[in-house]
Amino acid sequence: MTSAPVLSLVLVFGEILAQAVCTRFGLTVGAAMAPLVRVLLLLFFPISYPVSKVRQIPDSEYTIRTSFLASELYSVQVDLAQFGMDLRNQILPLLAVFEARTSSV
Repeated sequence: MTSAPVLSLVLVFGEILAQAVCTRFGLTVGAAMAPLVRVLLLLFFPISYPVSKVRQIPDSEYTIRTSFLASELYSVQVDLAQFGMDLRNQILPLLAVFEARTSSV
């Protein structure tokens, strides 16, 4: 029950009002917020950098599973491409026959 008013405020101030202001004064707002963004980057760097390095460890189960899924997706795409080429090679002669019949009529 209490999340609806919070979501409404986030929607109004984070989306609607921000887009209304930035539509007209986008460069001005962006230039004014650049120093704040730089301070936030420097503030959160000690937290975000180690987290990013931990996520890149190749021995984690997530990375292994993701690479397996990526290789499976690649093999499915290769199979679909081969199927498309086979289908194309079967249909093109039929289209040539059809075009020859219609052109002679």
